Amino acid sequence: MFNWLKNKLNNLVPNDINDGLMTSNFCTIKIGSKIKIPDNVVGFVYFKDKMYLEMNSGEHILNEESLINLYKKQLGKKKSIKKLNLDLFFVNLSRFEHNLNYKDKIPVNHKTTKLTFDVKITSNVTDAKSFLDTILITTANVNSRIADEIYLSYIEEFLRNYFLKVELDDFALPEEMKSNIFDKLSKFLNKMGVSLHKLEINLSENTKLDKNSSNKASFFDFYRESKPKNEEKQENTVDQKEKLNYTLNSRETKSAVNEEKPEEKEDKKETVSYCPRCQNKLIQGSKFCHRCGYQIK
Repeated sequence: MFNWLKNKLNNLVPNDINDGLMTSNFCTIKIGSKIKIPDNVVGFVYFKDKMYLEMNSGEHILNEESLINLYKKQLGKKKSIKKLNLDLFFVNLSRFEHNLNYKDKIPVNHKTTKLTFDVKITSNVTDAKSFLDTILITTANVNSRIADEIYLSYIEEFLRNYFLKVELDDFALPEEMKSNIFDKLSKFLNKMGVSLHKLEINLSENTKLDKNSSNKASFFDFYRESKPKNEEKQENTVDQKEKLNYTLNSRETKSAVNEEKPEEKEDKKETVSYCPRCQNKLIQGSKFCHRCGYQIK
């Protein structure tokens, strides 16, 4: 009996809430449904890119009183409605450890050297709303895996830019430089609503830069979501026999409507350009290389 009640209160919270920094659930609920926000988690009710409710840990009732503006919006000219369409987002405030690995070419002892960067970060979200806004800039349909990947892409781009402005004597980072990186990255992450607790960076020479490596794409590349084959769709059952779902918010709907056919995409392939100095992939239309600053003619 207890487990049944526990599951009933938590069926709107995705199972991956404890696996990463953030996740989401787009659903349709009966008015008056209850939701229990886990400890150390903050929940948000959105609809079409607008926030209607912030929920701290504990039990909440989703009805006309707690969501009065959303209820009026979806009621429209109808006399009454029994269901609400919700975009639910959940941010985990727990401390997480992430590993980041990427390859780059930077000056070492006056010579451009191909290096492998192994980075370990320990951090936690301290401002759930700021972190949510940061992730939603990239995508709305987010789960714990996607949120962590976006978060690490920000850190990777920060480190890439930092090491473009310094020259190393060898692969061992001086303690003064480590401290400087930690301080600058802390300030950078604070703007995202994240607190940095620990940072480890190890550099090793990469004699052959593999273009087919499985490194994460640069933050400047368009983010593409790729779900694992074994990832199953989540279903919600809030006192209803039918499946509860509705069309995702405006960003997801528009992207689906404007999605090009495979044959159309093939006709629109663009020529890839590289920087003459550092051989980094250039952003289309750029007048300067975002990595080394070389002016593109």
